[in-house]
Amino acid sequence: MNLEYPSKNADGLLPKSEVGMKFFRSAVLLLLCLAMLVSCNGGAPESDGKRDDLTETDRTAGDNDPEEAATLNSGILSVAKDGTIIDEKGDEVQLRGVNLGGWLIQETWMCAVQGSECNLDSFELLASRGFSDEQIKNLFLTYAENYLTEKDIEYLASLGVNCMRLPFWYRNFMDADLNFYSENDSENPGFMIIDDLISWAEQYRIYVILDMHGCPGGQSTDHTTGVIGKNELYVYDKYIDAMERLWVSIAEHYKDCASVAAYDIMNEPMNNNTGYEYGWAAGSSEAVSRTINV
Repeated sequence: MNLEYPSKNADGLLPKSEVGMKFFRSAVLLLLCLAMLVSCNGGAPESDGKRDDLTETDRTAGDNDPEEAATLNSGILSVAKDGTIIDEKGDEVQLRGVNLGGWLIQETWMCAVQGSECNLDSFELLASRGFSDEQIKNLFLTYAENYLTEKDIEYLASLGVNCMRLPFWYRNFMDADLNFYSENDSENPGFMIIDDLISWAEQYRIYVILDMHGCPGGQSTDHTTGVIGKNELYVYDKYIDAMERLWVSIAEHYKDCASVAAYDIMNEPMNNNTGYEYGWAAGSSEAVSRTINV
């Protein structure tokens, strides 16, 4: 995806853009697909496909055989005309999923951080106490490496779970200046952690939905984006550029991973909160055009 964004105006704001329109439409289509997946989860009929109604023997058979595991996880899912979820082979799949909240992005309602409203507050608090950027990165990496392990995924599989939604934010991969912690994916903490999850998912035949819960600059004023009261994704092209670079890297990195079922490009975008600097009236032409420009 090679997008060329228009130059900023004198205020550093993005003008309307046909390119932005195309990018936004693509994102909306992907989000609609994801919404359809979730809405069909409970009502999809039982399938006779390989991924449905696995016994414990079925789940553990072939754990050491990557080729067999790959036949059970067949990549990006889609919604058929009759509303059923199908894999790339056209076989029906019924999802039984769980959200891995509190792991790569901490939301206060499920994972309280004392004295902090959002992830970025935690970064700044540690910095104020003398932690270096490298130490902060390693601290969060250590937290992530111990919060969830292979044993947890094995347990989820034993319960019949076959789909996991993974919320993450851009700071898992990038620093405050929007640079990747490392251009080498094997040394980037975001990829290091998610690679482990993907490996376990393929071993236990579980689909993964990668959900960008916190976009560069923030896509809403809520703390669930990792920042609070920002909404700057709709304003500055540096954040759109960072989001593009990150998603291109993620898609390239996981393009051959059979267990990756879907991408949630941007979780809960919202720019209609007029109580903040970058908030516009709901349904107004300004709110709509700002969204389209993304």
